[in-house]
Amino acid sequence: MHAITSDRVRRLCKLLVKGESPKDIRETQTSGNAKPQPVISTVTEHISSFPVKTAHYSSKQYTYLNEALNVKIMLNLFVEKHPALNVTYGFYRKVFLGGFNLKSGRPQVDTCSTCEELTIKIKNDYLNANARCVSVAEKMIHIRRANKFYSKLNM
Repeated sequence: MHAITSDRVRRLCKLLVKGESPKDIRETQTSGNAKPQPVISTVTEHISSFPVKTAHYSSKQYTYLNEALNVKIMLNLFVEKHPALNVTYGFYRKVFLGGFNLKSGRPQVDTCSTCEELTIKIKNDYLNANARCVSVAEKMIHIRRANKFYSKLNM
């Protein structure tokens, strides 16, 4: 009448005789597909180890991975480093999308490639002083030309 089966009544009677109360054991067992916490933390550390760039001119704060990287390449590097761990593409991608706010590639409205190339040359420790001065001068000229172009464009 109230969708209570005889098995449920029998189980409650046995518990009543023992002096115990029924316990709810739903959702207490882990899934058979669940990965252990050390595997998840190893994947998280691996993803965090990649260098990121921040977007300069966007309205939101974005961090970008190198253009040459994607989730599949990152997974292959992880499998090379940790061959004993059984990590699938789906699991790696789920951790990547769930725990990180990373984009792939390069933003469309970020600095130009010439500016980045000259900045890297200037920061290079192996570059001699004369070459560094030439790179600084090239960057200043490039920025002045760009500013002049954008000022004429806005007229």
